[in-house]
Amino acid sequence: MPDATRTSLRVQEPEVADLGAGTTLPARRSDDLRPHLPGVEPERQVNDWGRSERVEGLLDRTLVDFFYNHWFRCEVEGIENVPPAGGALLVSNHSGALPPDAAMIAKAIKEEHPHPRPLNITVEHFFKGYPGFSMLIPKIGCVAAHPANVQRLLFDEQQLVLVFPEGRKGTEKLYRDRYRLRRFGRGGFVEAAMRARVPVVPVSARRRRRRSSPTSTS
Repeated sequence: MPDATRTSLRVQEPEVADLGAGTTLPARRSDDLRPHLPGVEPERQVNDWGRSERVEGLLDRTLVDFFYNHWFRCEVEGIENVPPAGGALLVSNHSGALPPDAAMIAKAIKEEHPHPRPLNITVEHFFKGYPGFSMLIPKIGCVAAHPANVQRLLFDEQQLVLVFPEGRKGTEKLYRDRYRLRRFGRGGFVEAAMRARVPVVPVSARRRRRRSSPTSTS
């Protein structure tokens, strides 16, 4: 017969640690060990996608706000077409490698919309190969450009999602072709929007020169 002590599920008695010199200290299971854990920053809030309100807020106050209000002097038209609630797919053009369009669109919804909402920005997978930068982009609201991620954000979480249908081809355009649309992808994001039954909102990001001011984005 098998040994009963080897198959028993009973909780064993606390072990006794020998500290030497005849001193013993029994293990105590009733103690609350939580005070010994490292402290958690109360202001740090990170969602399931890795988005950090603290990092995003810091970047917004230092860089995005400067570019939005002073460098580009953004002008927004038709912001009311972005739904105040529920999922929606925002489709925009690309204007070259590392364009500020995505950040400016997100800032416009935050500042100009009657009901400000966070915007989830889809990015190409090759950005994950850049050290440091790959750790930053999820914290500011960027997600990998995959139809499954878009479907979850639109249908399950009822969020706003920004996609660039030109994909990587849009980042390879020359400066003189920055407003010429390249061939779109296979339409996987549109299918995700159709399955989620959410509206598709077209966005046109462009820059224009004014006589008495620097380059502007609208």
